[in-house]
Amino acid sequence: TEYRSKENDYSTSGTMKMRGRGNWTWNQQKKPYQLTLEKKTDLLGMGKAKNYLLLANVMDASLLRDQVLYDLADDMGLAYTPDIEPVDVFIDGEYKGSYSLSEKVEVGESRVNIDEDKDFLLELDHYYMNEQWVAETPRGYHFTMHNNESYEKLGEIERAMKNIEKAVWKSDTDNWRDVLDEDSWVKYWWLQDLSRNNDTFIGSNYFYYITDEEKLYAGPVWDMDNTFGIWGGGENLMKKGWHSDDRGWLGKLYSNTSFKASLEEYYKNGGLRELFDALPDKVDSYAEYIRESAEMNYIVNKKQYFVDCGCESWDDDVEYLKDFIRERTDWYTKRIK
Repeated sequence: TEYRSKENDYSTSGTMKMRGRGNWTWNQQKKPYQLTLEKKTDLLGMGKAKNYLLLANVMDASLLRDQVLYDLADDMGLAYTPDIEPVDVFIDGEYKGSYSLSEKVEVGESRVNIDEDKDFLLELDHYYMNEQWVAETPRGYHFTMHNNESYEKLGEIERAMKNIEKAVWKSDTDNWRDVLDEDSWVKYWWLQDLSRNNDTFIGSNYFYYITDEEKLYAGPVWDMDNTFGIWGGGENLMKKGWHSDDRGWLGKLYSNTSFKASLEEYYKNGGLRELFDALPDKVDSYAEYIRESAEMNYIVNKKQYFVDCGCESWDDDVEYLKDFIRERTDWYTKRIK
């Protein structure tokens, strides 16, 4: 697929624009970007939109983690999961590397399709101090607003989030079902647990609030490249054991008997075990698809490791990812009879 901007001049009104994006990632050699097209356009079957992202996958030497986990989230049925496709990026004729072209998480008909005037797209954000419109809960969680940015709406969503948090903390009741969408929260919990996401209920975690239902939904999934044992330390590198059981609201929900029962039911009888078991073969398929692109990428971009995984080649990176997934899923099989 080729998209050609109508003008090749940034100063011309209406031409496509490209800018840097990211926080920590923007300071790395391989830069991530946001594309803003002249008009809403469907790229690679992602639905019509003006904004698209080029993700550099700097943290992930395999270049596969976002692809694996976004596709898993979609297979699990988490609504509004961004489409993502591997691409090779050239700027002014110069090869920049193997990237992931992704939808941007934003309110829109082909993105997060909620009522822009009534509902709320929120991000639990560890860079919230750089934002103006941030809803804070009594327990100190900060949710950046991505629409409905006004003082009136800020007060409205802060009141709603206060009530939700209060219900979540009543771990001896089923009050959480009144304020949370059970299906999305159960699935989101499992996705974070499997992946051992370093940012679980810390940052880059999206949620959306449907005002008419008075319920908060979990997702869409986002920013899943620092997962499966390549970032941080301690439990983030452990292939066995729970992960989401002590992560903010997810941890508090895990202490609730009825929520824990829903987690187990989904794993046993909702098709989750089968999705997990299929992941290593999917990794192989993804790897073969981008093999030549990955080889090209590491000619021009330095590979970075943030933990000692014992990897000496890109094939080792792929095997490390598969082994981590296998050991996680094997532990679930033995743990949940």
